[in-house]
Amino acid sequence: MEKGSAPKRIVVGLNVVIQIILVAVVLIFINLALNRWHPQKLDLSQSAYYKLADKTKQLLKSLKAPVDVVVFFQPTSEDALTMRVFHDIQNLLNEYKSASRQLRIKYVDPDRDPVGAEKLAQDYGIKTLNVVVFAHEKRSKYVQVNDLVDLERAGNPYGGGGGGRVKAFKGEQQFTSAIQNVIEGKQPKVYFL
Repeated sequence: MEKGSAPKRIVVGLNVVIQIILVAVVLIFINLALNRWHPQKLDLSQSAYYKLADKTKQLLKSLKAPVDVVVFFQPTSEDALTMRVFHDIQNLLNEYKSASRQLRIKYVDPDRDPVGAEKLAQDYGIKTLNVVVFAHEKRSKYVQVNDLVDLERAGNPYGGGGGGRVKAFKGEQQFTSAIQNVIEGKQPKVYFL
């Protein structure tokens, strides 16, 4: 073997390792930059639980003025149902927020901020806990926890008795309806025959 070939191989090897590291760093920075300016979310779950419907996306893109969303919840509640619904509301509102910059979301915990909670309760006419308020200009609509879930009643098919398992989370339908209601300005008339 030649005397100079071993150091030459080490230099070439180090050069290759440095090039690989530099390419990896450049790719990471490109990925971060693209994610900052063009964020894309991908729901790979089988049920596509948090994937928004096309109608909801169209509504959110069509918003011209801000819509305030106030989540008036007790996330420290002892009730397992309330905790699960609060978690689902947070995830769903994150999807809504990523679809439209016109949503201004605020979380209010009456236990931690009683003065702020009292003011918001007066402003929006809230008489109960655990509601989500949608407001635009002078119109507001609130959605209660009971409107967000279908419960599977244990043992009694006619209801009655407390509790039950969550059969379905209807947050997207309720939230989209509330947003549409506050931005339209006129209340639809429903006639019964």
